Amino acid sequence: MEAHGVQGQPYVLDETAGTKYYCRCGRSNNQPYCDSSHE
Repeated sequence: MEAHGVQGQPYVLDETAGTKYYCRCGRSNNQPYCDSSHE
């Protein structure tokens, strides 16, 4: 899977087993994953 950030840079994705949530608000310090910064 390939993901790109807001500026168009590609992210290296963690493909280990488990549930991951992708950041959609842009506030996460752990892009592309959510760190609950939106709360």
